[in-house]
Amino acid sequence: LPAAARPGVGMAGTAIRPSTGDDLLSRYLELTYTLNRGAAGSVPFLPGGAWLARRDAFEAVGGFSGYEERYGQDAYLSRRLRDNGYLLWAVGGVEAFEVRRIGRLQMVRRGWRWQGHHMKAALDEGRPLDEVLNVVLYSMRERMLRSRAADPRLLYFDLLYALHALLDTVAHAARIAGQTPGQGGGQPGGEGARAALRHAAAVFLKPWPQLC
Repeated sequence: LPAAARPGVGMAGTAIRPSTGDDLLSRYLELTYTLNRGAAGSVPFLPGGAWLARRDAFEAVGGFSGYEERYGQDAYLSRRLRDNGYLLWAVGGVEAFEVRRIGRLQMVRRGWRWQGHHMKAALDEGRPLDEVLNVVLYSMRERMLRSRAADPRLLYFDLLYALHALLDTVAHAARIAGQTPGQGGGQPGGEGARAALRHAAAVFLKPWPQLC
């Protein structure tokens, strides 16, 4: 309440931490998908699990009107508020937690949904495929260093995420080129690139059967 009452603030919220157990996937989720951990003050995004939106601000920007997707309402409202000059305020020193059991692939798709949007937008704007793939790989560096420090076995989930991200990026490039993956053609972004990526991944992982 005090945070939402600050002048200019449209919405206040806390960090949200997954709390689903102590198995490897649960530990990875807590490490990687805790949103706004350590954040305090003005932030660009507030996760929708625990927030307080000012009624006047919510109504002034139109709330969720016009949004038809199944997910991402929190990002939509956060952007609407920011675009209209309101602050999003993270309350430090406190966090909410969610109990929700999700699988490995759902976890990967959940994370890539947001990061992948920006990569695909860059391809749509004409950026070269190899440049965008390099950005994807570079973005994995900090994630993998953090995982290795916590438990080297967590690198398995990083690799799963990286492969999904790279394959999805290549598939999007193929669609831009007007080529459906699987029809061949040898053009950049085609099935040949997907096959090469899978082969490279298999070679890379061969010395580590546990990661495979």
